[in-house]
Amino acid sequence: MLERRTLFIAIHRKRIYLVPLILIAIIALYKGVSSQKIVVGEKGVQSFLFTDDYDWVRLDTQSQVSIPNQSQASSPYANAGHSKIITSSIDSTIECVYIIGDTEDPSVGVKLMVEDTTDFIDLSQASKLVITLDPQKTDNLNVTLFFHLPQFTLMNVPQTHRYAITELTIHPDQSTYYIPIRTLHTPLWWYALNRTSRSLLPEKIPYERCTGISFSNHELAPRGDTLTMAIESISATPSLWPIGFTAGIVSILYLLGYFALYRGCVQKELSYSPISLTSYLTQESAAITAFVGLHYHSPDLTISHCAKETGLSEDRIRTVLKKSLGKTMKAYVTDLRMAESQRLLRETDRPIVEIALAVGYKHVSSFNHIFKEVVHLSPREFRKKERL
Repeated sequence: MLERRTLFIAIHRKRIYLVPLILIAIIALYKGVSSQKIVVGEKGVQSFLFTDDYDWVRLDTQSQVSIPNQSQASSPYANAGHSKIITSSIDSTIECVYIIGDTEDPSVGVKLMVEDTTDFIDLSQASKLVITLDPQKTDNLNVTLFFHLPQFTLMNVPQTHRYAITELTIHPDQSTYYIPIRTLHTPLWWYALNRTSRSLLPEKIPYERCTGISFSNHELAPRGDTLTMAIESISATPSLWPIGFTAGIVSILYLLGYFALYRGCVQKELSYSPISLTSYLTQESAAITAFVGLHYHSPDLTISHCAKETGLSEDRIRTVLKKSLGKTMKAYVTDLRMAESQRLLRETDRPIVEIALAVGYKHVSSFNHIFKEVVHLSPREFRKKERL
């Protein structure tokens, strides 16, 4: 006991018990600030523009491109109602000025895609997508993550990359947006576009095989207006639940050990004989079920009879049965009658009408109706099935 007390005093005075908590806090902080960035212009990441009529036009860093690249007057799409990218550039910010066409499903925006299967962006441990933008230069957007499905996706065929989409509503005073990655969903039209169905492809999105991201016009964006986007940075933050779970378990175990040591130092072990007492609910439940178990076959059994024999009020009987069995008196009696009637149908050759009367029903029609409702078979069908 003296050695344990000495050890406890040493731990307490030097605050050694705080060491694991501090280490866990440092690890959690490191995990929280670290993130995987999707960098524009980085090796292995390509930039593209797309519209209703042009898909995957390469856009290199520091360049400017217009789609269509002819002047508005000479463009074959100038008056056709198609979407256009007026100008787009990539420096430290992705900037794009575009017009939504008056087509059925207009689409215009910017894509950042990896070059090949060796450059996948691993989002399996990520919880949120973090997007920083200029809210004064950015209209509402659709954000899409792309994923590579083994034996399905072709890197140079855009539509075969699995889409995971969400809408991003821009607020004038908010520049940073956190999007939970697991809330993004694959739209039904993507399956139709690839002539496949959800049942033929893995249900789980392969988050470790992300091939890129796109920013495109919102579905409700006004047609014909000039719109803009200015994306400053894109990153993915790691999920903190594993480190949080580990930290919680370690902390609990350490504190339990610490307080066990403390209790061992300041308290003596008590020696006594425990008193055998059960709760009122247990006693009352046993009394009720014992009475009903003996009299369930009586057609005149009621809750008032049970109250008279057990000495409990009718309200108390209802409460006890609800808490202990989750049933009403009527439902409990029915369960017993149905269980016994099934046994008699299975083990005896007595007529159904006799069995109905034996388990407490005055009329065989009532018995048949309740039996069918509970067992989903008539008594005759049940007996026939059990004897096959």
